[in-house]
Order: sequence, then structure tokens, then C-alpha cells
Amino acid sequence: MRALIKQRVLVPVGDLFSLFTAKIGRFWNGSGIEWSLGHLYGESVGFLGKRYEILDAAVFLTDMSKWSLVFAYALSVLGTVRAVVKKTVTSGLVTVVNTVFVTFGVYLLVEIQPRYAYLVQMTVFILAALGI
Repeated sequence: MRALIKQRVLVPVGDLFSLFTAKIGRFWNGSGIEWSLGHLYGESVGFLGKRYEILDAAVFLTDMSKWSLVFAYALSVLGTVRAVVKKTVTSGLVTVVNTVFVTFGVYLLVEIQPRYAYLVQMTVFILAALGI
């Protein structure tokens, strides 16, 4: 077990950087739609007399989910920066921002799945309200 820990801790910095980059992308902009609808790929559903492929709907939903998250992240950053510039930072804002940063740091070090991000995404949408 010690050899395995030593092997994983002493990886080259480039490999560690690429691992962190992949984890950030998968965690913060990953989609839970694939794993929840994956068993239905290749199937179709009827609606108003037409047949629609489940895969097409899943791709559309995944794209919409990813772009709405990117939009929420942008609004979150905008709102947080504006609060700092206007000096309207409250203890509640610090708590929410701290929650996001702590989650970011913790999930760089442990195993991730997109479904783990659901809780912190709620805080991101709270911060996005500041950007609106």
C-alpha cells in the first residue's frame, strides 16, 4: 500500500496538471445526463405522431446544461467582482464563495463524478444572482 501511495504522490508535474485539468472540466462542466440516460441510447420515443431518438434529446439536454452552467459561472464571477469593487461584501457572500473554493480544492484531490457537483452548483446559482 505504501508503494502505491508513493507512486501516486511522486508523479511528474505535467501528468498532475493534466489530471487536475481533466478533473476540473469533468466536475465543473460535466453532465449527469449521460449516465442517467445512457441505457436508453438507441431507443426512440413518440411525441405528437413523430419518433424522436433518445440520443438526440440527450445531446441537446447535455449541451443546454453545459452552456447554462458556463453562463452561471460567468454571472457568478461578475457578481462577486462587482460586490468586491463596490465594497458590499457581507459575511454571507464570503461563506458562499468560500464554499465554492473549498469544494474546488477538495475535489481536486479526491475521486469525482458529475453528480457530486450538484450541491455546489446551487451555490454557484446563488452567486449568479449577484451577476444579474
